[in-house]
Parts: sequence; structure tokens; C-alpha cells
Amino acid sequence: MKRNNRRKESEKFLSSWKWTTLRYKVLQVHGKKCMCCGATPDDGETVICVDHIKPRHTHPHLSLEESNLQVLCHDCNKGKGAWDTTDYRNADPFYGEDPFPYMGVDVSSGGGLWSGGNGHTETRLGMD
Repeated sequence: MKRNNRRKESEKFLSSWKWTTLRYKVLQVHGKKCMCCGATPDDGETVICVDHIKPRHTHPHLSLEESNLQVLCHDCNKGKGAWDTTDYRNADPFYGEDPFPYMGVDVSSGGGLWSGGNGHTETRLGMD
């Protein structure tokens, strides 16, 4: 499909009654808080979006499936893009099971970067 046709189809979908009512429902159920970074519109700057976990262009049959939707701020949604299928719905933006997934730091044993090795948090780097 040509770029202009895709853009028109996308605009048509995003303004459809089915999408706008589903989007509203998702925001009512999950709240207006980014599931990735925790941002809310309370700061007067954050814009909240309802994101398709599996992109519409590759999974059109999931476009109106609530199970394929998550709440993200505009910045996280834009950063995630249409190629990433990360599901942030069960993630805690600050205290997830592994806050350093790409660094290979094992925090499950209580030792490591922020601990003295005995399971008790130390005050390193001026942090209480």
C-alpha cells in the first residue's frame, strides 16, 4: 500500500468510533499513567497514548483487541516504535524484577550493584 493510502487508512482507523471507545475503555481500566516510565499528565506536559503492543501494520487482526493494548506516554510510545513488541503492562517502571535487564546484573540474590552483599541496601553514591 502506498504511503499516502496507509496514512489515510491509519487516520480513518484512529478516528473511528470503535477505536475511540476502546481507547477510552482502556484508559478507564488502566488509568492515565505510562506503563513504561510512570509519567502522568499531572505535570501539564505528558501526553498519554494507547499503544498497540503488536503493531497494527503487522497484526491488523489485533487492532481492536484490548489484550493487545497498553498505556504509554507519547515519548515512550514514539521510542517504542512500530517494530518493538515489548509489553509493559505488568512492568513496574522503577522496581521491576530486573531493573538492569541489558546490563547482566543479577539483583535476585540481594547482592550486586546496590547492596553490600548481605541483602541490605547500602548508601552508595549518596543515595539513602
